Amino acid sequence: MVGVEPTEPAFGTFSSALADEELADVRELLMQEGPYTVFVPGNAAFDAYFEARGITKEAFLASDEMPEIIRAHIALGKYNADTLLGNDTLTAENLNGDTLTISREGDDFYVNGVPVDGPVVEGTGNVKNGALHFLLGVIEP
Repeated sequence: MVGVEPTEPAFGTFSSALADEELADVRELLMQEGPYTVFVPGNAAFDAYFEARGITKEAFLASDEMPEIIRAHIALGKYNADTLLGNDTLTAENLNGDTLTISREGDDFYVNGVPVDGPVVEGTGNVKNGALHFLLGVIEP
């Protein structure tokens, strides 16, 4: 995304996947005006995903499913904290053309049942061309 790239060590798996040649179109798209919302799983979320499936990070990055899984985490439109706080349930289309359901239960938010990491507070999640949120799990297409 313009001005933000999830390159922190805790998000290395997502960054490695996004750097793959098969996702060059996604990288280019995220540099455009947008708006887009990226829901980034941390490495711990990916590690749990790999363990549950009996695969390694390397196997995931080389898999045919990887581009679809990464695209599942990118929504068309801006869903920042202010938008989320104003609604109990929202839907968004991801880059696969699938519907993401963003729901609120008390102070907690979920994307297709996957918890958003940390509190969503007014004024957060904004980047120049959209919004960015961190997830505690991996969205499956």
